[in-house]
Amino acid sequence: MALQVIFDKLLDFPVFQGLAKDELETMVGQTKFDFHKYPPRKKIVEAGALCDKLYFLLSGKIEAKRESDDHGYIITEELRAPILQQSEAMFGRSQRFTHTITALTDVAIMTVDKTEVHKFLEKYPVLRLNMISRYASEIQRLSQLSWKHQSDDLTQRLVDFIAMRCMKVSGRKVVKIKMTQLAHELNDNRLNVSNVLNALDKDRLIQLRRGHFIIPAMEILVNRNAIKFS
Repeated sequence: MALQVIFDKLLDFPVFQGLAKDELETMVGQTKFDFHKYPPRKKIVEAGALCDKLYFLLSGKIEAKRESDDHGYIITEELRAPILQQSEAMFGRSQRFTHTITALTDVAIMTVDKTEVHKFLEKYPVLRLNMISRYASEIQRLSQLSWKHQSDDLTQRLVDFIAMRCMKVSGRKVVKIKMTQLAHELNDNRLNVSNVLNALDKDRLIQLRRGHFIIPAMEILVNRNAIKFS
């Protein structure tokens, strides 16, 4: 891919914002970027795999799927380009992907090896600050949610439960879970949970199916319940 095209694509990602044009051009010229194309339904990353690269989704749409530790439920999200996929998995105690990433459409992905990432983070302070800001914002969001008062309203608790487990609190989500498991997670009974899901289905905020339900637009469900996420 031509350097100018790479240059233009990188500007779509917040992590590269703030770099002077000459700095970005120098970085592009000195960093090894690998480019990959995946057809629909092609698996890109498997949950549990070692994260030794940064994955930049340049175009197309993917799904990110994560299963709970007890295998009781699965949440699948649809994500659109541009997005940096699970960069936090490259650092810290567990340097492995938590989600299985699969192409939903034809997608183009740029990867940068971990050794290359270390080089440009050391050389360009603004990139370090951008990455720190990215991680700090996510930590703050999760901290805010964990200290949030558990609502007496069951619908609110349902939305909180899903939002806390989403990579992005917008877009299409699929929640695969048994009614009894969901009732246990929400500390309520099966009948009440069923009533809430049916009411949301009637309002077209979710699409209730056997063994799972679909949220066409998470942001609409969130805003409908007056929940604010940073």
